Amino acid sequence: MHKILVVILTYAFRRLLCMKKIIFLFTLFISFCAFAQTKDFVIKWDGTKILSTETSSVEVPFFNKDNFNYSATKGLTFFSQWKSNNYIDENSAKLVNVIYATISASELKGVRHNTIPNKIKFSLHNSISRNERAVLLEISPIINENGVFKKVTSFSIQYNSSRGNAASFNSQVITNSVLDTGEWYKFYIDTTGVFRLSKSFLSNLGINTNSVDPRSIKIFGQGGKSLPLQNNVYYPFDLMENAIYVEGQEDGSFDNNDYILFYGEGSKGFNAENNSNINPYSDKSYYFINIGSGSGKRIQPMNEPSTNANIQIATFQDYKFHEID
Repeated sequence: MHKILVVILTYAFRRLLCMKKIIFLFTLFISFCAFAQTKDFVIKWDGTKILSTETSSVEVPFFNKDNFNYSATKGLTFFSQWKSNNYIDENSAKLVNVIYATISASELKGVRHNTIPNKIKFSLHNSISRNERAVLLEISPIINENGVFKKVTSFSIQYNSSRGNAASFNSQVITNSVLDTGEWYKFYIDTTGVFRLSKSFLSNLGINTNSVDPRSIKIFGQGGKSLPLQNNVYYPFDLMENAIYVEGQEDGSFDNNDYILFYGEGSKGFNAENNSNINPYSDKSYYFINIGSGSGKRIQPMNEPSTNANIQIATFQDYKFHEID
């Protein structure tokens, strides 16, 4: 009777293990089906298209109207966007089943050859607008494979959805701004260079220079460059502290002969994205002085070379621009 009971319990235990394996595999299968996704695309090439502005025009190969994009710097781009119920795992994306057809150099027309990559490039990103989630795809539809130009006629994109939420895809976590602590004073510059801030300048801003500890003075700012046009390009979420030099800070008082040196960037300077030397939004670059606790960021001294100079520099490169705003 005892042996029979042991056999029955052993059989029941094995059945239980078998059922757990089946349940686990079934759950894994359902999870995979729910999160792995594939989208297929066809690129229908249709002759050429002339793109014109007031001052210039260019003829380029044309394809799907809703997916076509061209710029002088990036060349031809295929893009697509679709709604999604979940956030995707951007790192899981991969192109499969890519079909090519040859295209001659003469058929490229005005497309610059240096904008055509050696192998297909693509990006897949999460996007959210007005609380609606979407997926944004962008690929290079033409490649230069060892001197042979090929155009993509069809492809598939595979990617996995993610169990994450919006916070997990936000690379810049929102915290209290540096503006939350200390006293703040704002000033602007209109050119790029090294600037000297004297005691009288600080006093005119409203800083009590008779009681301030110069070791606690900090300067924040990003310079005068315009914001990137693309939202997925990194830009500091908060004001960045600049390394500065403070003459006479060692004694803890800001005396008449003391001053601050810092390097500031103005609003002018060539920007390839805007194809302009002029910031289209502002003529001024703003910086912020913070008076608070703790020591500020300082320029660190460098060891001077000990050997004799063996290079003489008699020329330098410079440029001027004439641009109507």
